[in-house]
Amino acid sequence: MRRLIALIAVIGLLGGCGKAASDEPVMMSVIAPSAGIANPQRVRLNAGTRLMLESTAQGLVAFDAAGRIEPALAQRWIIIDDGKSFIFRIRDASWSDGKPVLAAEVAASLKRSLARNSGNPLQRLFGSVRSVVAMTGQVIEVRLARAEPNLLQLLAQPEMAILKDVRGSGPFFLHSKRDGITRLRQVPDPLLADSSVIENPASGDIRLRAEPASRAIARIANRHVQLVTGGDFATVPLARAARLPSVLFQVDPAYGLFGLQVVNGQGLLQSQNLRTALALAIDREALISRFGLNSWAPAVSILPSRLDNGGPPAALGLMLRPRAERVAAARRLIGNPGSAPVVRVAMPDGPGSRLAFAALSRDWRDIGVAAIRVKMGEAADLRLIDEVAPYSGALWYLDRLSCRAVSPCSIEASATLDEAMSATDPAERARLISETDAIMTSAMWYIPVALPLRWSLVEPSLNGWRGNAFAAHPLRRLRNRE
Repeated sequence: MRRLIALIAVIGLLGGCGKAASDEPVMMSVIAPSAGIANPQRVRLNAGTRLMLESTAQGLVAFDAAGRIEPALAQRWIIIDDGKSFIFRIRDASWSDGKPVLAAEVAASLKRSLARNSGNPLQRLFGSVRSVVAMTGQVIEVRLARAEPNLLQLLAQPEMAILKDVRGSGPFFLHSKRDGITRLRQVPDPLLADSSVIENPASGDIRLRAEPASRAIARIANRHVQLVTGGDFATVPLARAARLPSVLFQVDPAYGLFGLQVVNGQGLLQSQNLRTALALAIDREALISRFGLNSWAPAVSILPSRLDNGGPPAALGLMLRPRAERVAAARRLIGNPGSAPVVRVAMPDGPGSRLAFAALSRDWRDIGVAAIRVKMGEAADLRLIDEVAPYSGALWYLDRLSCRAVSPCSIEASATLDEAMSATDPAERARLISETDAIMTSAMWYIPVALPLRWSLVEPSLNGWRGNAFAAHPLRRLRNRE
């Protein structure tokens, strides 16, 4: 906190830029170690690389400011054959080297992302895709084995960017990069840019820094930037400590996973009783209250709500009981182990991690379990998962916790999930999803804690910014010029 206050003072001495006019470039910071164009088939994206990829290498479709689907590289599409065929018409566009985008190149990019050996983290969720075919020079068809209502949400994710080598097609291109600032300029296309940007290209520029949270917060406190994005639970105490005007602080109503995954199945946590006891003992409301955020919600189940599983999320009945009853049940499950069990918990750096760990440690002391916090890359018994769901379906949650993605895991649940992913009958698929959810919940290899927390600091001049369930904030939608 002292470092943050010092940074605010130092940056303030440099002179403020004042509130930017609507026709000036947007100055912004993203809380991330880097902001370059990365191949999602090879590396895991961070907040900075996600932002750059979705800005310079659009997919067929994109999210608008409210998290709804809008055209991107595909200017329009139709869905036929009872939802089993998506036909996209590719708009006139160019790669960053000026060469025209062809439907065959778009199809090839999609095929690379969907190949079994691609390394794309979303690949498994496209299991219903049978073929991707370029029908003409500007039309492609995605053919499915079964209807997928959420297919467009998946295609809008940065991981599904359409790339040729390392080139994208917009909606921005890299104009320059120096002194730690990346300047993005909108592609001069009337379908993407409003009339004011066409008349004055620099008015749509984005000047972006990737930097630590403390420095980014100090910049907006001194009005050097209009937007700070990429905030999460680990960094939110810094934003709160800066005592900025409340109008700047925005929290996304995001869904996803925020909880503890067992990563050492050979130690104490091979005991299902101990895993369940740890889950029961957590006072989720008290943990969240340490952050002073009314908009952050606890979670007692893997799935956040009724999705495409045909029923409510599975949850241990005791998880819904008062904490005193849960603690008593947890003590009975542990019994008398002789010496106090010790669990190592891997969490990221940041004051939010310290707050969350302190709450967990206190709760587990009540049942005779000691906790040690370690870094994310160190040997641990539990490791934090903090990820936003890419679409409004149950399969991502279950696949993220399956044996394909984590170990230890429930082999039974993963086998049932494979059946669900290949089921063509919607009712049978929903039944298998619910069964997978129930098996995973009972096994308790994953301990749910809350929904993901994503925050931004947004100047009112960026009147196009909207919070949404995907925490997606396209740079071309930051200003509403109407």
